[in-house]
Amino acid sequence: MGIREVAEHAGVSTATVSFYLNKPDKVRPETAERVRVAIEALGYVRNDAARQLKAGKSRMLALIGFDVTDPFFAAVARGIRAAATQHGLYVVLADSDSQVDLETEYLHLFEEQRVRGLLLAPVADPSPYLVEGKARVPIVLLDYSPDEGTLPAVAIDGRAGGRMAAEHLLQCGRRRLAFVGGPSEIHQVAERLEGFRGAAAGVADATVELIETTERNARQGRELGRRIADRPESERPDGIFAVNDLVAVGLLQALVVERGLPVPDAISVVGYNDALADEYSPLELTTLHPPQAELGATAVELLLAAEASPAPPPRTVVFMPELIVRESSVPRS
Repeated sequence: MGIREVAEHAGVSTATVSFYLNKPDKVRPETAERVRVAIEALGYVRNDAARQLKAGKSRMLALIGFDVTDPFFAAVARGIRAAATQHGLYVVLADSDSQVDLETEYLHLFEEQRVRGLLLAPVADPSPYLVEGKARVPIVLLDYSPDEGTLPAVAIDGRAGGRMAAEHLLQCGRRRLAFVGGPSEIHQVAERLEGFRGAAAGVADATVELIETTERNARQGRELGRRIADRPESERPDGIFAVNDLVAVGLLQALVVERGLPVPDAISVVGYNDALADEYSPLELTTLHPPQAELGATAVELLLAAEASPAPPPRTVVFMPELIVRESSVPRS
């Protein structure tokens, strides 16, 4: 069924139906109502793929993330959706589940579908296929800073976030520090750890322990929180930086609720993302707040700029996180 059948049912021309579908402001209200009734009666669904082929442009953006369950990514996705809506575009979401092979499959799939552009939060370093400009659609990297500036990108300065977390814990008098998160192959994790270690290295009596996780969720935080709590007091870290708020909340649930340890007196805890933690945490969580919505909106603007120019100069926009001090960390008296 096509617009010809709709036009015959409504008693109008096919051009009128086309105007109704694409430029409804050019159709008189009474005529538009007849077309609408005909479409509903016939159950007509427009072939958007054919329309896009004729117009030469898709209205779809593809967003690929390595962990869409992370509240940080969800907040970024909302920023992307809001910005895309302002330009009359839609967003389809895919989760690579931290698997490079699956990420590559999605890249090729969305290219075959001729989406308007790709927004990619890569699992690891972007493949040569992307860096060498072989992609057939514009691509912007999310929360990633390419070393050579070969692709447009938006990022949060994870090293600065790790440094702020360490400096805060050190100012609170903590010296046995621990970083809880992983896998360290993920560049966001590696950056936060690097900044955390770098800041602690400047204090003679400070140590940093890496407690690596395979996932970044509250369940793993609880598991590791129990192990930390069960250590002798002299072997426990007294300051913890969790890779994100989900892990931090899991740690607090185990330390405070299950084991009854005094937080922040015995152990101070800092998270990262400032997203949803207050709904599940037994204490108000000190965390690093990144401007997620602004990052998402900027990514869309870079993508549209890349589309408009055949050879745009690569541009990386880096945002700084902000330390938000709350109940889970406090200077020792």
